[in-house]
Amino acid sequence: MIFCNGKTSYNYYMKYNYPKVLINPIILSSSSAANAKKRLEDLVNEYKVIKDYLV
Repeated sequence: MIFCNGKTSYNYYMKYNYPKVLINPIILSSSSAANAKKRLEDLVNEYKVIKDYLV
């Protein structure tokens, strides 16, 4: 599974990697401090989706 940290990483992934691997990514909100729109608690809950793919 591929996870993108924000829209910019998604755009780069789709441009450079997706054509080679053909795996659709899961887009997560950016964890950058510049992206203070979401509360930390909301980001933590959103990022918990990653645990479902770890074994």
